[in-house]
Amino acid sequence: MSIWFSIHANVKLRPDADAEKLAAALAAIEELVPESTYPDPDRGSVTIETSHDMSHDTSERLAAAVKDLARTFGDGQAVEVETKYEDDDRLSFFVGPQAAVVAALQADAAGRSRAIAQRLAAELTKLAEQPAGAFVETEGWW
Repeated sequence: MSIWFSIHANVKLRPDADAEKLAAALAAIEELVPESTYPDPDRGSVTIETSHDMSHDTSERLAAAVKDLARTFGDGQAVEVETKYEDDDRLSFFVGPQAAVVAALQADAAGRSRAIAQRLAAELTKLAEQPAGAFVETEGWW
């Protein structure tokens, strides 16, 4: 059975990453899903990105390959992996060394808190402009 699956991750590479082993790992990912790896030697990174129909087994193997790529060749920073299955909401998670993932989660939470506070302030400003007791609606939340 085929499902629509999307994945995006950018792995910053260790400067001493073994080029042959990295090429083999990327070739294995390309074998799973052709045209899904985008190395950027100038930035020392590789992006894995694809969206299309594939088997559930392939999507899980692809996600596992991205995690393994980050573990084996990553520079020690957390890697954000974004996935989406068919009509499900986008799922974003981090992989990497524990301290790096904790720092990434804290930064992500701080950013989300700022965004929520800004959104709340905008909604309250809009509502304050309405007459008392008026029937109102918000713009929507995520």
